[in-house]
Amino acid sequence: MLERFFRTMTFVFLGIIVCMSLYVAYLQWSHSKERVKFQNEAASKDATIELKDGLYHKLVLQSNDLRSMLDRKDKQLSELDQRLRASKEELLTTNVMVVGLKKQLEQLAKATQTDVPPAKPGEVARAKVDFHHDFGAMRVDGWTMTNPPQSWVRLSQGRPLKLSLSISQDKDRAWHAYSTVDDPNFAVDIKLTAVNPGIFKPKWYEGFGIMAGLGVGTNQSGLGAMVQLGITYKLRQFTFGPAVWLGLNDSVDKYYGIVFIGNPFEKDR
Repeated sequence: MLERFFRTMTFVFLGIIVCMSLYVAYLQWSHSKERVKFQNEAASKDATIELKDGLYHKLVLQSNDLRSMLDRKDKQLSELDQRLRASKEELLTTNVMVVGLKKQLEQLAKATQTDVPPAKPGEVARAKVDFHHDFGAMRVDGWTMTNPPQSWVRLSQGRPLKLSLSISQDKDRAWHAYSTVDDPNFAVDIKLTAVNPGIFKPKWYEGFGIMAGLGVGTNQSGLGAMVQLGITYKLRQFTFGPAVWLGLNDSVDKYYGIVFIGNPFEKDR
């Protein structure tokens, strides 16, 4: 009779703890959802700003479906989407950046002039001016000739243009994107940047666990042992579940109860 009472009370307390944990988890989920909503609204209105020469910043969107943000009209992004669907891969982050000149590049260039003798009798000599200039990431080479007027120009890569993109998270769990470019003549416009933090969250079935413990000591009957067995489930910052304790001595004593563990300092991502 007493054992049945303790069993009943155990399940009652377990039900209360589960309900309380679910309620607290719902409040946390609701708060997290609202926080993400406000952060996304701010990120959608945020423009790329240059913090200092070559360093650019933009707020980052959060979404569990980044593939929907890919521009299907863009051939490369469309092919990426098809590749992800075929391989059943998930996107962790997606970024679209546009690199352009801050202003038109113009500068006096060194030039040399030579006379080109006529190719056929009756033709006049032609003046040829060759010019070359290195703009860092780009190089310009060309020439012009007279009688008749003619020109040729070549635009080629100079040193490689180095870009970097870094994603960070602040203490308020808002995401930020930082981009750098190593040439002061170029500017970076971050058109789209988004992350999927849910890719790191465990699946619901990963919350189940098995608990076991063993304690050895002495009592009035001599040497004895206490065995603990239970099943737990982790829900956000809470872990709970039913447990059984077996006291092993001259006889086997059984105890029924619940286990509850809280991790209030664990971040809810």
